[in-house]
Amino acid sequence: MILADEPCASLDAGTAREVLDELLSVCREAGTTLLVVSHEAAVLAAGDQVVDITAINRPEYRAHPVERG
Repeated sequence: MILADEPCASLDAGTAREVLDELLSVCREAGTTLLVVSHEAAVLAAGDQVVDITAINRPEYRAHPVERG
C-alpha cells in the first residue's frame, strides 16, 4: 500500500495530474492499493472509491464507488 497525504497540494494542475497519474501507474503495476488523503476534488475524482471521513459518524455513512460518466 502507498499512503499519500496531500500529494498534489502545492502543485499546479498539470503537475498534480502527472504526479497522480504516476502514483496510480506504480500501484497498478505493483498490484497494490493507493490511499490518498486530499481536499482537492480533482484528486478525489481519480479514485475508485471515496471515503468522506467527516461523514463516518453519521448513520447513513458508507463508502461509495465513484461514478464514471
